[in-house]
Amino acid sequence: MPILGVCGDSYLSATVDGDRSDIRDSSGRHFSEILAKKLGYNYFTLARAACSNSAIRLQIDQMISEKVDFVIVGTTRSDRLEYPAKENKDRFHEFSGIYNFVYNTHPDLSSTNEKFNLNNMFTETITNVLSGNYGYRDVVNEDQRESIKRYFQDIYDHQFKQVQDTWIIADGIKELIRHKIPYIVLLHDFFHYHSFFSIPNIRHLLSNPNLPNQELIPYTYDSKFTSRRWHTLDEDQVDIANHMCNYIQSNNLLVWSE
Repeated sequence: MPILGVCGDSYLSATVDGDRSDIRDSSGRHFSEILAKKLGYNYFTLARAACSNSAIRLQIDQMISEKVDFVIVGTTRSDRLEYPAKENKDRFHEFSGIYNFVYNTHPDLSSTNEKFNLNNMFTETITNVLSGNYGYRDVVNEDQRESIKRYFQDIYDHQFKQVQDTWIIADGIKELIRHKIPYIVLLHDFFHYHSFFSIPNIRHLLSNPNLPNQELIPYTYDSKFTSRRWHTLDEDQVDIANHMCNYIQSNNLLVWSE
């Protein structure tokens, strides 16, 4: 069977079942899992909550290496960073790509992938690093926490980081194109900064209330009435899957075209 690959952060992350309210009876309920069944595709996900756009770019590389048949890419905000695991003497291994990163701190389906065993690098939101909520004190020591805090206070520029992130994701999408892998990318609104994404393309869906097809974009379903790690109601996940399936099939997106 063909394979549907998924890249992104929490909005794109299917989860495993557990006792916590955010993952209880969650298996199989994410829109990407529902979509794979509707399309008759096998399912492969590398999406993980709190990933940066740089980590998502590495997820894309792995999808290319795995030769999946269709890829859904979801972007993320620019309040993310990557940093080494201090207790591990190793550093980022270029040829291991996304598998450098620690995934087992999150109850996402991707975390069950046994290839995530190097644990050289973390990728997290600034909020997770500094707040220590949900066990995140385990992902950074106090020296790192202070360094990261100073970085965001004294060096980080949000606008420039957004522009950088558009370059990073655009490069990943161009690699999918170069390898002729069919895809759809769900973009945050700041991606209009990049000329590559400002040109209309049925495979590029920008989160913007003034643009069509917003019903396909998970970010637009954000709900304060759910504790789900994917931030939306379970019934919204079904709606997204249905809209996505109809959009993909009506535009023949499963087949490569220039």
